[in-house]
Amino acid sequence: MFALQSPLPTNSGGGAAGDTSLVRTYRAWKGNNEFCLRGRLIFGPDGKSILFTVFLILAPVAVFSAFVARKLLDYFPHHWGYSILIAVILHTIFVSLYFVL
Repeated sequence: MFALQSPLPTNSGGGAAGDTSLVRTYRAWKGNNEFCLRGRLIFGPDGKSILFTVFLILAPVAVFSAFVARKLLDYFPHHWGYSILIAVILHTIFVSLYFVL
C-alpha cells in the first residue's frame, strides 16, 4: 500500500533522515469515505447500506428456492430441476460476492 510522508512542522530543523513517520494513504485521505480492513475495502459515506443491498439480493432468491424451485424439481425429468436450482444459487453467490468485494 502506498504511504504518504507526514508534513514536517515549520519550527523543525528537519530532523534526522530516519525520524520521519509515514502515514498510510487511507488515513490521510480526506472525505466521508469509510475504510475497512486497513484500507482494503473502501465504502462511500453510506457504507452500512451494503448489508441492506445484500439482503435485497438474497431474500428473493431464498423465496424462489423455497417455493418455486421445489416445484421445478418435480416438473423436469432427469434431475433438470436440480440443475436449475444449482444455477440460481451459483449466480446468487457470484452477484453477492461482486457487491461485497
